[in-house]
Amino acid sequence: LSSESKTLDGLNPHFVIIDEYHAHKSDELFNVLDSAMGSRQDPVMEIITTAGFNKTSPCYRFRDVAIKVLEGVIEQDDLFPYIFTMDADDDWEDSTLWRKSNPNLGISLRMEYMLDRYKAAKNNPSKLHEFKTKNLNLWVDAALVWIPDEVWMNCAGDILNLTGESCTGGLDLSSTRDLTALALCFQLPDGTDAYLWFFWMPEDNIAERVKNDRVPYDLWISQGFIRTTPGNVTDYDFIEADIMQLKSKYDIEAIAFDRWNSSQLVINLMSEGVNMVPFGQGYGSMSAPTKEFERTIFTRKMNHMGNPVMRWMISNVEIQRDPAGNIKIDKAKASEKVDGPVAAVMAKGQSMTPNDNIDINKIYGERGIRTL
Repeated sequence: LSSESKTLDGLNPHFVIIDEYHAHKSDELFNVLDSAMGSRQDPVMEIITTAGFNKTSPCYRFRDVAIKVLEGVIEQDDLFPYIFTMDADDDWEDSTLWRKSNPNLGISLRMEYMLDRYKAAKNNPSKLHEFKTKNLNLWVDAALVWIPDEVWMNCAGDILNLTGESCTGGLDLSSTRDLTALALCFQLPDGTDAYLWFFWMPEDNIAERVKNDRVPYDLWISQGFIRTTPGNVTDYDFIEADIMQLKSKYDIEAIAFDRWNSSQLVINLMSEGVNMVPFGQGYGSMSAPTKEFERTIFTRKMNHMGNPVMRWMISNVEIQRDPAGNIKIDKAKASEKVDGPVAAVMAKGQSMTPNDNIDINKIYGERGIRTL
């Protein structure tokens, strides 16, 4: 059924199954289906779900009720709860306890599979939540340090001269008073991704921002890691000139940008001959490059050359997940700036995009199809 509960009035079900209840954002659909069975003599509703990330969800609240029924705190004879999970004081890494969450372990679920998932979770923090919720049925909070600082700094390689080398870019445009970030991703012959980042911010009120944000913008400006634009708002003409200089220095194949947050700067760059490519910010566009960006870090296949602004921004990142396991950087929940990581993921995503210079008319024409 559709999640649009307002369209489901008039149902008269005898048997209802709600699958993956943890993914329900509200209890509206549950309530509609529950009340719709009121005229039935012996209605049955089954709720099947793994644990999830949101402890304010209707599923988690329902779970609290179920546990109180099991413990005898409250009585509800029409509710039969059955919860497979580990106890609060159990060590989730102890494989001898995993059967608590998986009663069919060793039969329909192989221990080898569980051990593989466990190793992946240990090596990759973004998979840790998924392992705990999907494989151990443990509810966890969504907030998680995405990339531990020691892992990030393992990728601080030598400063490279990349002049003339080909690369793809990602441009995260700021509001008029905030940071703008450009990331360039260079794919080196040994399989390593090397990144250069360029940041811009208005030069007025730097001291006030340093004091209020408690971030050493002034130091990074003096070190050349942040460029300032004249005035108290971002000067896009200034940024345009800088990007054109970068284009003459590096072979920038394309620059990805947020199609919903574009500006006159994008139009001007396109008119200057820069290949600007709109890049969606949803899971469909962001998940694969976010995971690949993450993979290069944990396998030490990245060289970020110790950029201090990015070191700070990486520590600010919170990852947002959907029920299918897709991930993206959560810009809405970020308490601090994450422009650099977002730009880098877009740059990586653009490098993963198939060659756009394909003659579609030729391909379809060979198959007898005419394109309009």
